[in-house]
Amino acid sequence: MITRQTVEEVLAAPSGALPPGVEPVPVAGLARAAALLVAAEAGGDATVTSPAYRRIAAVFAGTAGPLRCKEVCAALREEATASRVETMRSKLKRLAERGVLLETEPGLFTLAAAGAR
Repeated sequence: MITRQTVEEVLAAPSGALPPGVEPVPVAGLARAAALLVAAEAGGDATVTSPAYRRIAAVFAGTAGPLRCKEVCAALREEATASRVETMRSKLKRLAERGVLLETEPGLFTLAAAGAR
């Protein structure tokens, strides 16, 4: 329910009304990410619909190609220390297990197709 409410709030916001520090994301990527997160939430998976995981999905929605853990950390403006990169890796693997991301090569992740779940 949280994901659906967030998507509705974003869609209801006036054009160009982004919170400070939030960069615009292509609508097609957001729609795909939102569909995957809503499907996960409908399946009872509250873990991947938490704010941290939604931010990660938004990073992937705004990129055309696959990303590595360090690149995701940089996109989220997190320091890429060894422990943070490993924490990010476990989150990305968890999203891949849930069908939100695909691990195309070891350590290389991309947003899954909307119907992949």
